[in-house]
Amino acid sequence: HEVAKLVRIGKSISQIAVELGNQESSVISYLCRAVGEGYIRSSDIYFSWSNKQREFMSRSSTDSFPSHSDLKQLNLTSAQVKLFLQLKNRRILRKDMYEMVSEFEVILHRLVYNVLEQNYGNERSQWWTEGVPLNIRQKCRSIQEEEGGLIDEPYCYTTLLDLVKIISKNWELFEGKVRTNYEQKKKQLISDLEKLNSIRNRVMHPVKEGNWDEKDFQFVRSMFCIFAELDLDLQSQPKVLFPN
Repeated sequence: HEVAKLVRIGKSISQIAVELGNQESSVISYLCRAVGEGYIRSSDIYFSWSNKQREFMSRSSTDSFPSHSDLKQLNLTSAQVKLFLQLKNRRILRKDMYEMVSEFEVILHRLVYNVLEQNYGNERSQWWTEGVPLNIRQKCRSIQEEEGGLIDEPYCYTTLLDLVKIISKNWELFEGKVRTNYEQKKKQLISDLEKLNSIRNRVMHPVKEGNWDEKDFQFVRSMFCIFAELDLDLQSQPKVLFPN
């Protein structure tokens, strides 16, 4: 658990080994176990290495290993390179990216609902009518009817871009809740959420062969951390439509 916590905050394998006084091999074993038990994602380990370290290890292969002296200069070991090469598999990263984007979408739906309910009231005639633009309400009702009312709550039919529009409409309610790097920066937040939606579409529709790269992954991770932290602050307040 301690190893998982440290890697989540960006500590490298070498740093964790020193901080906990463990052998590096033990730290790697604990990290692999933490992934298996769901405490962390494989990508948490992958991005604990710096950009420079990842670039260096990317040039390696099972048939062409870097020398000990080259590894030492970057505070790496052969065991770390072996682990990196396993994690570099795009299938593994795609799985993590898919999960993170999915969780982000649920978090944002929950956040928007909670903020609207807190400020307009928990009756649908209040938060739904006053907080959600008319065209979005009409669209959600239309989709709900087309699907035969399979889901009772029309809000569940809102998309990520719908949520962006709701936040924009009610900015005065959200600007004080989002972390300080977005306070008074409505344009930047809206732009980042739209960028995330673009990445989301590429991740969720892989048959369209939309490309995304490590920079996209790091962007999604940073956005996820911001909103996951905010989500934790709000979970103990009003009821939510999307329970954990």
